[in-house]
Amino acid sequence: MRNSAPAAAKVTASAPVRVRSASVRICTMLRRLIPVLAAGWLAACSAAFEVDDHPVAAPPPPDLRADQARLYFYRPNDSLFPAIRPEVIINGRKVGVSVVGEAFYRDAQPGRYEIFLTSDDDDQLTVTLAPGEVHYVRTSIILSWLGPHLSPTSVDPEQGEREVQNLPLVEPRLTD
Repeated sequence: MRNSAPAAAKVTASAPVRVRSASVRICTMLRRLIPVLAAGWLAACSAAFEVDDHPVAAPPPPDLRADQARLYFYRPNDSLFPAIRPEVIINGRKVGVSVVGEAFYRDAQPGRYEIFLTSDDDDQLTVTLAPGEVHYVRTSIILSWLGPHLSPTSVDPEQGEREVQNLPLVEPRLTD
């Protein structure tokens, strides 16, 4: 006679089921997506592009009066991120736009000046000008984990003069 007892179900071992919460799935997705977005953003910002506007060449600067000072502002051709074009602000007044491959100047009364760029107004440069002094301010790029930012940097007069000679001197852009 056959055994009429029901056959025991065969149990097989399987891997434990892992349930992922929504926040874990979102974090995983962001971890994969952020590098792709960052690479695209950097490529877009550093790509050379055609600019419709043509800067107006400035005449050679006149001789500096003995009772005045001169500030040169420039951004070398080797700069990254040409799409970032911050305004140059001196003591709260816009005096030009920092554009890759251009230089401009402003004559000023001797005194103390606060200079910053609209891309980062926390990074100010304080300059005290003496009569007859020529001062050079270079737009420098600082890369951080937050992304690039531009900063006004004082440059040694010899280096500044050498770098400005390699750039076209233009009329300051008051609109971009």
